[in-house]
Amino acid sequence: EWDKEGISEFHISFPRTPYSIEVFKIYKQVRALLKKEQYDIVHCHTPIVSAITKLAAVGIKGTRIVHTVHGFHFFKGASWQKWLLYFPVEKILARLTDVMITINSEDFHFAKEHLNAKRVLYVQGVGVDSEAFSKVEADDDYLRRELGIPKEHLIAVSVGELRSVKNHMTAI
Repeated sequence: EWDKEGISEFHISFPRTPYSIEVFKIYKQVRALLKKEQYDIVHCHTPIVSAITKLAAVGIKGTRIVHTVHGFHFFKGASWQKWLLYFPVEKILARLTDVMITINSEDFHFAKEHLNAKRVLYVQGVGVDSEAFSKVEADDDYLRRELGIPKEHLIAVSVGELRSVKNHMTAI
């Protein structure tokens, strides 16, 4: 925990699966934190974190929940198992969401039509102004020397978690 200029940060490790027994322990930690700190806004980004936090915030006056959806797990073409697990949970817990931010039009339209968040917004992409990065210049020769990459070799960069769901094979 640290506090710099009125900003506090707490680290709670969340499981990547809803089937973990840790979910109950984490729910209690989040609920205690929300009660103690009395936050005005809590912003969540992943389905499991969002679900736990929405439930933990029930009955805590003044805490508003913002959930940025980085892609529903129950998209068109997803497995029926994902639909069976994630859609009902999202449908029920959307009512506990003050603002749901979607980053693609499919999720935006789906959320507006099928989920009951108090407010649904669409932000194209993840809200990064990629134009600001398109004009960045770098000394290619210097970088190649520093990294030991010969001039005749092609360099390709792919950024993302090293998990199969991120589909790095497409970039490779």
